[in-house]
Amino acid sequence: MVAAYAQNGHLDRAARLFGLIPETNLVLWNAMISGYAQNKSIDIAKNLFEKMPERDVASWNSMISAFALHGQCSNAVALLLEMDLEGIHCNRITLLSILDAVDRIHLKFLHAEICSRGLDTEVVMGTALIKTYGRMESPDLARSAFDRILERNIVSWNTLVEAWDHRRSLSLFRGMDLEGLQPTRITFLSLIDGFGSPQALDASRIVHKCATYEGLDLDHEVLSSLIKMYARCESLVDAKLLFQNEMNRSSLVYNSMLSALSGGGEEALVFLREMDLEGVKVEKSSLINTLESCKSIAQGKILHSSIPSELLRSDTALGTSVLYMYGRHGDVITARTIFEELHERTLVAWTALISTYAQNGRGNTALALFRLAGLDGILPDTVTFAKILVACSHAGLVTHGCQFFSSFMGDYNLVPSLDHYNCLIDLLCRNGRLFDAQEVAANMPFEPNLVSWVTLLGGCSIHSDPEGAFGAAQRANGVDSRSTAPYSLLSNLVKSLK
Repeated sequence: MVAAYAQNGHLDRAARLFGLIPETNLVLWNAMISGYAQNKSIDIAKNLFEKMPERDVASWNSMISAFALHGQCSNAVALLLEMDLEGIHCNRITLLSILDAVDRIHLKFLHAEICSRGLDTEVVMGTALIKTYGRMESPDLARSAFDRILERNIVSWNTLVEAWDHRRSLSLFRGMDLEGLQPTRITFLSLIDGFGSPQALDASRIVHKCATYEGLDLDHEVLSSLIKMYARCESLVDAKLLFQNEMNRSSLVYNSMLSALSGGGEEALVFLREMDLEGVKVEKSSLINTLESCKSIAQGKILHSSIPSELLRSDTALGTSVLYMYGRHGDVITARTIFEELHERTLVAWTALISTYAQNGRGNTALALFRLAGLDGILPDTVTFAKILVACSHAGLVTHGCQFFSSFMGDYNLVPSLDHYNCLIDLLCRNGRLFDAQEVAANMPFEPNLVSWVTLLGGCSIHSDPEGAFGAAQRANGVDSRSTAPYSLLSNLVKSLK
C-alpha cells in the first residue's frame, strides 16, 4: 500500500502509513525515496536516504537516478563515489541513469568508470554512450564508442546515424549493408533530420532516393521530414514537388509544408488560408515557425488576428511567439500588452519580454524586468543570462553587465558558455574597455572562436586601435581563413585612419 501511494504521487498518505509501520523494510524505504524523487522533492528524498538503517543497490540507484533526473549531475557522481567507498558495486542501472543526464564536465569520469568495468563493449551501454556523445555534439567520440561495441544491432546503428556528422552519415549505409542490417524508418528519420543546408542539397536528394527505394516515401512522417529537409536546404521547388505529388495529404504533411513556406512571407499566408478552406487544423508548432519567420509586422498582424484571443492568453508558448514577433519588429508596446494578458508568465515569456526591450535599445527597462521576474519567483537560465548581457551591452551599462556575469555564476550557479563570454567581450568592446576584452578572450575557459576575434576586431576598429585590430584579425584568420568579415573590418579601419 505504501509503495502504491508513493508511486501514484499520494506522498502524504504514503508518509503517514510509512510512519505507522513498526518495522519497515528496504522495499518500503526505496519506494518512499523513489516517490519523493519522482515528485521533485529531492531534499526530502535525500533526507530519507541518509536515515536508512541499511541500503542496498536499489536504494543507491533510486537516489542517484533522482539526482540525475533533476539535473543534479555533480550530486549523482558524488553519490556514485560514496557508494564505491562503502563497498557497494554499482550496476548497469546506476551507470545508465547518470549517463542519460550527464554533463560534459563529468562525462569523461563516467566513461572511464564504464570502461573499467568492461561495460563499454556491451550493446546497451555502448549505445547509451553514443547517444550521450551525440547530445554533446561530439560525433568522433560517438563513433569511437560505437566501434567498441562487440555485437552491434540496428538500434546502435540508428543512434550513430543520429549522432554522426551528416556530411559523413551516408557512408553508414554501406557499413550497415556489410553487417547485413536493413535501414529502418528510424534510420531514415534520423538521417533526414541531419541534413539542413544548401551545401547538402545533393546529398539530401540521395537520401530521398534511398527512402523512395525502400518505399518509405509513402510514410507520412518520412514524407513530412523530407519536405522540411528540402526547406532547410533552401530548395522549395523540391519541397513543393513532394507535396504536390502526394494525393492523400494528412494534417502532418500540410503542416510540414506550411513550416517549409514560413520564410516566404505572403506565400505562407496564402497557404494558411488554403489549409483553412480544406479544413486542416494548423498545428501550434507550424504556426510558431511561421510567426518566427514573418518578414514584416503586417504579415505578423495577419497571423496574430487568426489566433483566438483566449487561446493566445492561455497558451503561453503561442503567446510568447507572438510577443517575440512584435519585439523583432520594434513594437514594444504591443509585445508588453500580450505579455500582461498571459495567464501564466513563464521563464520563457519573461525572457522574451526582456529580449524585446534589450533589442530595442531599452536596456534599463530590460534590467528592471529581470529584477521584477525575480520577485515573481522566476529563476533565470542561460538564455536569460545572454539576454541580460545584450541589454547591458546596448545600454552601455558595463559595470552592471560585469556584476550580472559574476552573479549568474555565484548566485544562480549557472555555467557560462562560450557565447556568454563573447557577449561579455562585446559589452566591454562597445564601451571602449579593449584591454579588459582582450583579457577575457585570453583567459576564458574556452578557445576563442571566430565570433570572439571578430567582436574584438570590431571593438578595436570603433575605438581606433589599429595594433589590437591587426592582432585580432590574424587570430580570426587562424580560426577560419575563409571568413571575409575580418578583412572588411580592417579595410574600414584603414580608411578611417587616412
